[in-house]
Amino acid sequence: MAHAIDCGNPTCSFCYPHVNTGDPDVDVLAALNADDYRIGDLQVIPYGSKEKYYEDCFPENFISVLYQWMKEDHVLPRTFCGMTNLTHDAIVGYLLNHRPLLIPGIWQTDAPGDPPRFMPYGMSWVTTWIGVPPSAPGPRSALAAYTFFRRAWGQPEAEVLGMLGLARLFYTYKLHNIYGERSVTNALTAKFMNKYGTRDLGIVPEFLLERRNGTLVFTDCVISMLSRKDFTLYVEKQFASLA
Repeated sequence: MAHAIDCGNPTCSFCYPHVNTGDPDVDVLAALNADDYRIGDLQVIPYGSKEKYYEDCFPENFISVLYQWMKEDHVLPRTFCGMTNLTHDAIVGYLLNHRPLLIPGIWQTDAPGDPPRFMPYGMSWVTTWIGVPPSAPGPRSALAAYTFFRRAWGQPEAEVLGMLGLARLFYTYKLHNIYGERSVTNALTAKFMNKYGTRDLGIVPEFLLERRNGTLVFTDCVISMLSRKDFTLYVEKQFASLA
């Protein structure tokens, strides 16, 4: 399995965020790239990129901090669906192998005159490359995952941050499609991702493991797909509504 880590391509705007990869076919995504995936105080930035431009935004041992937030918000099983070991070391080791992570968040100040600080609202990452992985040229899609922390639940900022994160994935890696998998019981993810144009492709019976009353059982898995075309149409409509 190829991981989103140390791609070795100096033109990769994930690992080297200042580089504009250019994508003349999708002007609306290029516009978001030019603004560094920021709208107002909302932004999606990478953690664990080879360039240290963003590192001051995050505390020491940040992945451990992410784990603690997910544990407190009880989203570990839903975020890492199918994984049976949800201990700190297992999850931190897994995420270290899948950097850079995309961190959606909001810039805020604690008091007037204070410098702004970045408050993470969630995270997302590529779990598997489909096609030709970076940094080799060629067509590619990706299987990706995400989660939002409790502080973002029900907030309108979550949809904007989701849009910025998806745009960063599509544009940076020139993805054709982004695929996802979820338990059939995860209706909230289905509702949220459908806003961007995601379509369910089908159900794979007994594909995931989950723990019920302390016992591991198989559960059905929904496979979904968001195409670049459908997502671009969504972004264009959002820009049109702002105009």
